[in-house]
Amino acid sequence: MLRKILVRVFASIRHRSSNNYRAASTFLFNVISNIIFIIFLKQYIENISGKTLITKKDKPLFLLLRYKFAHGDKNYGISNENHAVTLPLKSSNICNLQEVYYDVDYGKSTCYGNNKVINIIKDWNPDLIILSSYTPGRLHQPEFDFLKLIKSNANIPFINIWHDSIGSVLDESKLIKSPLIDLHVLLDSANLLNKAGNKDKYIRLWAPIDQTFFYNRKIDNRDISVSFLGSTSSYRDIRKPYLDYLLSNNIDLYFSGGQCEELMSLEEYASILKRSKISINFSFSVDEQSQLKVRVFEILYSGSLLLESKNNETRKYFTPGVDYVEYVSKEDLLHKIRYYIAHEDERIKIALSGHKKATTIYSHNQFWKKIVDRLSKNNILEI
Repeated sequence: MLRKILVRVFASIRHRSSNNYRAASTFLFNVISNIIFIIFLKQYIENISGKTLITKKDKPLFLLLRYKFAHGDKNYGISNENHAVTLPLKSSNICNLQEVYYDVDYGKSTCYGNNKVINIIKDWNPDLIILSSYTPGRLHQPEFDFLKLIKSNANIPFINIWHDSIGSVLDESKLIKSPLIDLHVLLDSANLLNKAGNKDKYIRLWAPIDQTFFYNRKIDNRDISVSFLGSTSSYRDIRKPYLDYLLSNNIDLYFSGGQCEELMSLEEYASILKRSKISINFSFSVDEQSQLKVRVFEILYSGSLLLESKNNETRKYFTPGVDYVEYVSKEDLLHKIRYYIAHEDERIKIALSGHKKATTIYSHNQFWKKIVDRLSKNNILEI
């Protein structure tokens, strides 16, 4: 294991040294500290078992590893993982929760982050470890070998939440093939499930949203006709011709780049959706595939009428024409916006149907219940 780490270290140092001497020096210091830590790590972890301070728990304890800030950058504000993982889990009331942040705890140093994880295990004896947005080998995340040592010595089950399983998964192949993960939770597509050998280790769900920010059942008397909040850069540039077409045809469109491009707060983002009669979503992703975006549930929870590009992922959960409205082209999108602005009763009926289904059948409570039931069925976790 040490040899693999050293190979990765020197490759990274060569790359960083050619770009930024100071960054390379800082990285080298962190890596050397990590190597020293790992040399003594196995013995340290082996001593965890049976030395917990908590002997009785009113509820199971889950340990969640995730980003605190969007893209690991505090300038972008709090990560969506807060309202799409942490808050729904807390609201479900099925566990007590401890959290470790890649960008904060592991951002200080790998040793600091690893020590925090170990101390939580030693002091609290978690019943489950949840990885969110984890990629083996990524900087400011726990080493894959460190997690395997925990699994083998502390005997704690792991689940991994996939927010984005579309496109190339070469970096994550180690995660997919390893026995480390007891359950892969797919939020955006059936991409990995279709390729899976052992399907019992995969569960296809949706993005859980609790009612803290987005919930609004008041459908009428909204002051924004149409909104779209999101990026138009990178593979998302397919969205721009649609938005430009709407604006050129005098649609009263509220458009913003959202959290990363406009530094919009979550409160402001949710407020705009809750004020919108119609909200647009684009399901397009890389490799000409579609995803069930978190935005679908944010819109439906907010009581806005969802206009969604036609795709098979959203159809697995909601019925077009009943819970939301599909469009197949920018011309079709324009036509349907004009129609549902003019036909308020139909718009409200569909918006209410989508809102009800999203907040009941696909609620955060149902989300975590399905995960716990699957873990119980597979004899991995008992609650």
